[in-house]
Amino acid sequence: MNRNQVSSSSQLNIINLLDPFSLFITNNDSELMTIRELIYNIVNILELDDQLDDIIDEDKNKRLLLLSDTLERLLIKTYGIDSSYIIKPIKKSEIRNFSTSLEIFTNTYSENIEKNVEKSEISINDILLYFKNIEENRSDKNYLIKELIKYLNETSKYDDYTLLYEGIKINVGNIKSILLLLSPLLFPKENFNSYFKLTSVVLNGILSKNDVKYSEDNKISEVIINKLRNTYSSGYLLYLSKIIASIMKVYNTIIEKNDDITLNKLMLIIENNNYTLSEKYNKSTELILKTYNIKKTIKEIIEETYYIPFLVPSLINDNELYTYDEYREKIKNIEIETGNDIEKLAIQEILSSNASTTINEIIRLNNNINIDLNNAIEKYPDIVNKLLDELNTSICATIAVQIVSFPESLGKFFIDSIFLLTNGTPPENGLSSDNCNLVGEFPINIIETIFCRLKKLLKRDLLDGVEQFVINKIKNGTQRS
Repeated sequence: MNRNQVSSSSQLNIINLLDPFSLFITNNDSELMTIRELIYNIVNILELDDQLDDIIDEDKNKRLLLLSDTLERLLIKTYGIDSSYIIKPIKKSEIRNFSTSLEIFTNTYSENIEKNVEKSEISINDILLYFKNIEENRSDKNYLIKELIKYLNETSKYDDYTLLYEGIKINVGNIKSILLLLSPLLFPKENFNSYFKLTSVVLNGILSKNDVKYSEDNKISEVIINKLRNTYSSGYLLYLSKIIASIMKVYNTIIEKNDDITLNKLMLIIENNNYTLSEKYNKSTELILKTYNIKKTIKEIIEETYYIPFLVPSLINDNELYTYDEYREKIKNIEIETGNDIEKLAIQEILSSNASTTINEIIRLNNNINIDLNNAIEKYPDIVNKLLDELNTSICATIAVQIVSFPESLGKFFIDSIFLLTNGTPPENGLSSDNCNLVGEFPINIIETIFCRLKKLLKRDLLDGVEQFVINKIKNGTQRS
């Protein structure tokens, strides 16, 4: 049986069944592959090259090559991964072993976040502010495209590519230097604004009162997380996987009704590879509520969807029962009126609520995620397996966004975690893993050592040209003498 398949007798938590990175192992007879191959497979399978559709007017294979090379450069220049590591053959079994040890990786990743926060005990409000600071100051949705433009200016490999700008086709070789100058204006820094989701991850990680401390008159925002790394690690995986629990509750309801017609409709949704997990959940919820004319309160639907207490004042006492269409219309109007999505509104109200009452609801709903997941694993292993690939892909897509958009924070924590688990030490950020010891002949070795150390403090790109200029001057002077 495959590692990510579930046996009918399994009582394991879903974390032990996840295997996200094995999706990208090249399917051939060789037991070895390179990180370069892995990068290409990631870009291809996650269809990251689609981001270039409106920019590069070339076929998919050409876009794949360009974006793969750009990501390779990003790993070297931004994250300090030695270029030799990119082309060094590694065993596929090592990738599989790492992929199926997601709990260990998540713990290490969460520990890196805790180290960056610089304290283990932290209030929920402070962790919210920390994530907000990361998104406002250490994230950029346009970072990847700016790195791509830099890369185009470092190579002639893609000079014959065609670039699109406002419908006009331009040869890359003719425009790339101008693009480099204009990229800060064309692609200004654009921050993320979903820090409340990262806060929701922390809330989903509170599984018992031993995880927190608070006074009776505290608000949830004032509650202290006792050990951030543990709470974030638990919450990270529960937050990502709770959507499977929600879909499987729909499946279970239909099974209990012994309704083969509706079950077949649900399976068409579950097996449709064009739907994301969120789309599958929305469509499966719509199917069951409409088919059986089920009406629920707003509170019931929100808590079943997000597994978080729903305390929005204007709706908490709304005991009216809504059909699916009525519910969607109600939520749509609220989101338009407030300018926030319903999950963010729910988080905001939780943070301002009384800790002594809300914390019990948080713990109950979080444990329900585990209960519902394990019930599904035990009763319907084949269906859970169908959804696991989607969840694996979702996890990888989330990580990819962190790497290309959070280079100074979440992306760095991810890369450092991989190296801590595989090499024992993380790469030096912003430069290769080579040390700065004196090597070579005097006086060039002195110059190289000085610049090596400067690059640890300043931007590498600013110094590379200066270093080469100085070295060339010394060499030329030596030759003349």
